[in-house]
Amino acid sequence: MKIFYSNKETLHKPKFEWNFGKKVPYPDKYTREQVITEALLDKGYKKVMSQPKSFNIKHLYAIHTRELVDHIKACEKRLGEGEELYPHIFPYRVFEPQNDIDPFLAGYHCFDVGTYLQKYSYKAAKSAVDCALNGAELILQEKENRIFAICRPPGHHASANYYGGYCIFNNAAAAAFYLSKSGRTAILDLDFHHGNGTQSIFYEQAQVVYISIHGDPTTNYPYFSGFTNEKGTRLGKGYNVNIPLNNNIGNKEYDNQLKNVLKRIKEFDIQYLILSMGFDIFEKDDMGSFNITSDYFYEIGKIMNELHIPVLVCLEGGYQIEKLGENAVNFVDGFSGR
Repeated sequence: MKIFYSNKETLHKPKFEWNFGKKVPYPDKYTREQVITEALLDKGYKKVMSQPKSFNIKHLYAIHTRELVDHIKACEKRLGEGEELYPHIFPYRVFEPQNDIDPFLAGYHCFDVGTYLQKYSYKAAKSAVDCALNGAELILQEKENRIFAICRPPGHHASANYYGGYCIFNNAAAAAFYLSKSGRTAILDLDFHHGNGTQSIFYEQAQVVYISIHGDPTTNYPYFSGFTNEKGTRLGKGYNVNIPLNNNIGNKEYDNQLKNVLKRIKEFDIQYLILSMGFDIFEKDDMGSFNITSDYFYEIGKIMNELHIPVLVCLEGGYQIEKLGENAVNFVDGFSGR
């Protein structure tokens, strides 16, 4: 087993977001990476933990538009220390951008008011993608078949041409595209929220299958995607599967859904699996509404470890800081076969 983490991921440090008109503390705290990393070190995983090497920017351009990537990257030079770029105007897409970082364009590239950019946001988000790509590379080299990439910021809400939902670049999508050139790849998304970004990137093709178990979008973010009738189009028809669940479900029902999904994954003849793992399904996470207990994360990890294909895990959400480290360790213990 291998674990990738990056100290650069803490450079992105938003302090608050706007949530239905209220100014509230930013849930995706920069300490999330630190909490998980320190918990794993304390549990004895140091020998399998590494900082990632940097991959070429072409891997970002493979899944995101050049305009989006360059807009985010421009913040490095054009924002000062402590400055922030907020989306507050959302122009129609017929509008043609004239300036790579004008505040007017924040809303052109971002779909919500809960995500904003800082001077080092690109560096942090790029390092999260690098963690995922390092894992994918090891799988293709057949050096490892169980990898946990601690990706922060998360990624599954970021699409080809927009960011949002605390996500800047789509970590799992970058790794999936990289792996899919060598064999059919599936992304199983277990974050509490539907990964609208990941779905949209692969919606019209069959080489990457997207399957998501999540809270019902009728009452949960992102509200506009994640319904059962979204099954893919063109070549991707039938390769997109959404399983929205009612609030307050517990371990047993979730376990049944997960095992049924894994049976469906086998039907797609998958060579590589990417797990978008969100710890916001935890019962005490304010960003979710499931009743999944801490010890059940061990069972999820164990289920993934028992699969007969390589598995790359990319961190998504998980905002209950007090229990995040414990939840992650429980998962990794099961995933590593401890």
